[in-house]
Amino acid sequence: MGRAATGDELISAVRGTSPAVAITDIRMPPTHTDEELAAAEQIRREQPEVGLLVLSQYLDPTFAAGLLERYWRFGYLLKDRVADVAVLRDAIWRIAEGECVIDPTIVSRVRAPENRGG
Repeated sequence: MGRAATGDELISAVRGTSPAVAITDIRMPPTHTDEELAAAEQIRREQPEVGLLVLSQYLDPTFAAGLLERYWRFGYLLKDRVADVAVLRDAIWRIAEGECVIDPTIVSRVRAPENRGG
């Protein structure tokens, strides 16, 4: 188990430990932009067997839909959902087993009629 404060540290930690699942926040220091997503993409290219759990404070159904189209073994959860340790633990285990885990709130937004063109 390791900790990382930046995208570069996350990449380095994953390279050094090859975890079953790496957890990242969409917006981390130093820029609080989407550099963690770039780090996740690099991890996926270098070690596709590593599952990814992306945490976000923001509801972004478009981003979630894009992940669903491109990846397996990933999760996208809202931070308030993972305040429940059982939910976080379950998500990590499911991703490690090869599943995708998407926050139910995001799923409902992705499936909403206005997002399906109908």
